[in-house]
Amino acid sequence: SDLMPRLENVLSIVSLRAPAYAQHLLPIWLRDDHEWLANLLPEFAALRTMTIDRLRRLPWLKLEPQAGTAYVWPDVSALKMKDLAVAQALMKGAAVLVSPGYQFGVQGDGHFRLCYARDEKEWADALDCMVDVLDALALDRGLEGKM
Repeated sequence: SDLMPRLENVLSIVSLRAPAYAQHLLPIWLRDDHEWLANLLPEFAALRTMTIDRLRRLPWLKLEPQAGTAYVWPDVSALKMKDLAVAQALMKGAAVLVSPGYQFGVQGDGHFRLCYARDEKEWADALDCMVDVLDALALDRGLEGKM
């Protein structure tokens, strides 16, 4: 059990982030596959909008949407919980894996990173479950519930 947090950090660095080899290939993919990219961008835009709209149902959650990424970085510090505990609650209660903010350094405390590059139907259901889990955590801590 002492080794698992270290293994999780290694896994997050080598497989869940954008490793250097993938960054070197990305320009080739973007340059050579215009049709694929043209079809993908509207899908990602719709998933981004859906994700932001669902998370904004939680009035206590802070969210500044980013451009040019398939991730959001919700601030859940109002819960007054470790971001790892929030991530574990989302995994257990909503079956969604997020990256707890501590993995990104001290500035990540109270946040988590969420990738929305998913199948739209499955993602809609997962988002609803996530909002329910986060709402339950907030209600347990005396915060205002969903709008």
